[in-house]
Amino acid sequence: MIDEERYDGLVKFDDFDECIIGTITDDAEKFVYSYVKILIKLVERDQMSVDEAREWVDFNMEGLHCEDHSPAIMYELDAP
Repeated sequence: MIDEERYDGLVKFDDFDECIIGTITDDAEKFVYSYVKILIKLVERDQMSVDEAREWVDFNMEGLHCEDHSPAIMYELDAP
């Protein structure tokens, strides 16, 4: 469960709260999402293939730029 007051102002991806693995402070604080958890959610929820899920993430998430608080995606070393 995300503490909405604590993280007010940070940008989140809609319907992907369970994929948040933490926060990072670069120039500003931002949420960090697990790439693998996002892929799993898309494959299970939307019945995408892994390749379709990767393409969806690349286009819809990686391309998002919201000033200083754009979420970050962590690509695990053993990601599919």
